[in-house]
Amino acid sequence: MLACKWLLLGYCNHGHACPITFKDYDELMSFAEDKLEELAERFINTKDAERVASKFATCPPHVRRDWQLGMARKQRAKDRQHSPETVIKSLSQVKFVFDEPADDCAVASWTHKLHSEMTPEEQDAAKLRWFQAEDEEETSETQTESTEGQAIRKRMKRFVTARLKWTHRELHDVLISVGFDTPVRPSLLGYFSTIRSQFGDTQVGFLPQSRHSHSKARIQGVLKILGRTGVKLGGKMGDAKNVMADRLAH
Repeated sequence: MLACKWLLLGYCNHGHACPITFKDYDELMSFAEDKLEELAERFINTKDAERVASKFATCPPHVRRDWQLGMARKQRAKDRQHSPETVIKSLSQVKFVFDEPADDCAVASWTHKLHSEMTPEEQDAAKLRWFQAEDEEETSETQTESTEGQAIRKRMKRFVTARLKWTHRELHDVLISVGFDTPVRPSLLGYFSTIRSQFGDTQVGFLPQSRHSHSKARIQGVLKILGRTGVKLGGKMGDAKNVMADRLAH
């Protein structure tokens, strides 16, 4: 709806002489969602004769095209949604499995610390859990994934370790530095998938809820950690969000 507001503010005629639209910015921002969409649709789709009679300004062709594409995407998304009856019916089939935290204090504490801040005992516990996670992941892949899927995962892991030269330590420190929890299965790909889900899309960093977790300073810190192994991340630190997304997308 924010895009809809900017569309009307930028292209639709408004002011004290336009009672059929809106008076000013404050009035436009006060519109409910249904009223806002109804006004935008009238501005976009009103035909020539009626447009003149309604005293609407001319709608630019590119605005009309973008609106129609947006509405088409919205309808497709709506068509993909399940009905409330289907969702309610499927709830009885949902099962939740919770992993109990380990009783060992060292194992529980290392998951919230940078590797350099861990005690020797915690570092040993972390290394043991990382090895276990790799074994668990390999066993799970063998049982559930196709041969092609297993080959893809091996190539991904080889790329992370050989090309990027990242280890569990770097990926663990990245998550801790930005305040995220370690994955339930802290394997190389488990860490990498968690990081990629957060930083692999440049648009995520600009969402309102990402204002603190995706700040420039934090992303610069992440790039510094990932560069400890000597890998060339490229780009400019001033454009850190794009650098991060580019590296994680490949």
